[in-house]
Amino acid sequence: MEAWDLVGIAAGSLTMFGFYPQIIKMYRTKLVGDLSLPMLLQYTTGIFLWLLYGIYLNNTILIVSNAVSLASFLCGIALYLKYNNKSRPADR
Repeated sequence: MEAWDLVGIAAGSLTMFGFYPQIIKMYRTKLVGDLSLPMLLQYTTGIFLWLLYGIYLNNTILIVSNAVSLASFLCGIALYLKYNNKSRPADR
């Protein structure tokens, strides 16, 4: 394993799990009003394209990190759609 592979693994790990704190917060609070659906869709599309690129290159680091990231963003979009109508309490 080369040094740059370790950099790729570190970068992939940070990227894979970077959105999980937001997912946990959305799930616990059931609030998503401060999130932007276009941003979620843009990131999801970008991650999907990175996944395709990794598949094209047959690069395991790109494939795994972007597959996990894609799953997390799809989960985030699902939570956004589920809780969007509940994100603004009436007393605000």
